[in-house]
Amino acid sequence: MSEESVPKKSSGKMMYILIAVIVVAVVVVAAYMMMPKAPQAQVSVTDITLGTDLARVNETFDVTVTVSNTGSAEADYTLELKVNGQVRETKTLKMAAGNVTDVTFTLTQSAPGTYTISAGDLSKSIRVINPIFADIRFRRAIVSAFDYKTYIAEILKYGGIVPNGPIPKGMFGYSEILPPKYDYSLDRARALLSEVLSEYGFSTSNPLKITFYYNEGNTVREKACLLLASALQNLNVGIEANAQALAWPQYLAAVRAKALPVFFLGWAPDFVDPDDYLVPFLHSERGTFPLRTSYANPEVDELIDLQSTILDPAERARVIQEISMMSYNDVPYLWEAQVEGIHFERTWIQGWFYNPAFPGFYYATISKAPGASNPDQIIVESIGEPDYLDPAVDYETAGGEVIQNVFETLFYYDGSDSSKVIPWLAESYEVSPAGTSYTIHLRRGIKFHDGTPFNATAVKYSIERAIIIADPDGPAWMLDVIKGAGDLMYNKIWKGTATWDDVEAWRAQNPIEIVDDYTVKINLERPYAPFPTVLAYAVCSIVSPSYVEAHGGVEIGTHNEWIDRNAAAGTGPYIFESWEAGTIILRRNPDYWGGPKTGEASGGPTNYVLGRIQPKIERVILKTIPDANTRLTDLLSGNCDFAAISRDHWEQLIDFDHWASTHEVIGINPDIRAIGPLPTFDLDFLGINFRY
Repeated sequence: MSEESVPKKSSGKMMYILIAVIVVAVVVVAAYMMMPKAPQAQVSVTDITLGTDLARVNETFDVTVTVSNTGSAEADYTLELKVNGQVRETKTLKMAAGNVTDVTFTLTQSAPGTYTISAGDLSKSIRVINPIFADIRFRRAIVSAFDYKTYIAEILKYGGIVPNGPIPKGMFGYSEILPPKYDYSLDRARALLSEVLSEYGFSTSNPLKITFYYNEGNTVREKACLLLASALQNLNVGIEANAQALAWPQYLAAVRAKALPVFFLGWAPDFVDPDDYLVPFLHSERGTFPLRTSYANPEVDELIDLQSTILDPAERARVIQEISMMSYNDVPYLWEAQVEGIHFERTWIQGWFYNPAFPGFYYATISKAPGASNPDQIIVESIGEPDYLDPAVDYETAGGEVIQNVFETLFYYDGSDSSKVIPWLAESYEVSPAGTSYTIHLRRGIKFHDGTPFNATAVKYSIERAIIIADPDGPAWMLDVIKGAGDLMYNKIWKGTATWDDVEAWRAQNPIEIVDDYTVKINLERPYAPFPTVLAYAVCSIVSPSYVEAHGGVEIGTHNEWIDRNAAAGTGPYIFESWEAGTIILRRNPDYWGGPKTGEASGGPTNYVLGRIQPKIERVILKTIPDANTRLTDLLSGNCDFAAISRDHWEQLIDFDHWASTHEVIGINPDIRAIGPLPTFDLDFLGINFRY
């Protein structure tokens, strides 16, 4: 059939079919579109936050990545954190629909440079530099920028001298000549900082930010930090400096965590010997502060370990001088001041004397003039209460003052002379040729406050007790030189694994031997020159074994809560009576044995204050008065006999112009005696963290 013969009606029919097909397709598609869709997830990185834009080599920094799921279904998401395009860390996340999650990574970089931190499609940059505080040029600039004279004159009210290193003036090993003192020179500081800051990429438009930290409420430290911060900022070389206070617990925690770049602290001795300065300040493995600042000099460590074993004073002093010079060259600290004080008392007081080694007053020599108010008691107002009254664990001066009047040690100081200790409860002693054994002969006829006898058993019990308690925040570490004690304390008690079998195994090494009822032998791990001075510290106070055992005894690594609050049963001139909130009362020991006799062949006291000691004051009342104005008012009115007077109040009690010009103390109140200047072994210093 030809094309022309096809009916037109057939063509129209095809058109209808096509339209029908299209309509059906549209309906099907529409129906499909209207059907419920399967849930879909849509996960992506929506933000990256860096904890800092500047980090030091090997310093940790945080990177927080925000991941969002904007879809309607849950999904597993693999988050890759990249550094310069290389995957550093991967985390798998389960992301619920609509969920937003922050994921924090902690990174470190071992080399300086600028690094790109990326995740997903986002990225941020961070600059990593070598620790600038570890650069000796920077530290030299810091010690050159501090105005030492202004600090001592305006902040310490002329009550201090500029130190020349970690050994304070007046202590064995100190030299006036070497090392030299760091001196104030803004020109030197500016030149050094201009050089070093430029090398590290800092400038006035991109300044190095430094915060100087101090403990809250300490106005002296606050002013010192502001003095240095202002000086550095005013150099206009690219430093932005400020000072910040932290509450004392937070401050100590931050120092221990190495979290502070620069911090102000003070140091007073535990026992008066250079080893108690060299180790805390300079020893990288055992030092309190190097463990917080990362200062380390292996040669210094070696010499510190050596000097304490040298029994010849001249040779030991030579090694100490060598250490001091090495410290001077390393500039690990800014030595701000060796503090001096002024003592204030009512003029009716008699017999008070000063020893910088004492943690407060020694009351046994004090009396009142005839006609004085309350002749049978003295009232002392101070700024704080003790932590504890147990000599095995207390490690601060308020408690130490109570302890040194209630308890006694085998050796103690010769009156106001802090340069030596003399036998006290001991009568005499011998040291083995190798310097590793001390045979100590004890005095007879002495009794504890509970009436039990002082003897060799009590000595062994007391020293062992301090080691067994081994409070890691207390003074027991001073006894680690005793044979086996360090291993027992550090490797067992401090780790919480010690048992009484461990204690007995230690005792089997014969660290402390009872030779007879009045002779003990203490064996050391190594020769230790300061050991008699350690035995003069409160941790070696001899306690009544009977009293302690009747009140809880000894537990490994644990305080005795009763003894913590009740300093009872010592042999000292005063007996503990009570401790209520803010007030401690001591009463005279009528049976006190009297102390060593003047001029004893064994080396008894030569200081005029001592000799046969018979305490005269019946009661000593120690009050905690935090407010400085109240303490001043009470002293002026006669409501107390002694008071801790703030430096800001000195001008009301002494001729301050005369003091400022001559360093001589002249009192201006006829009822108040002012005595000074009183040298201390206290060092104010600025710790510099080598990690920053």
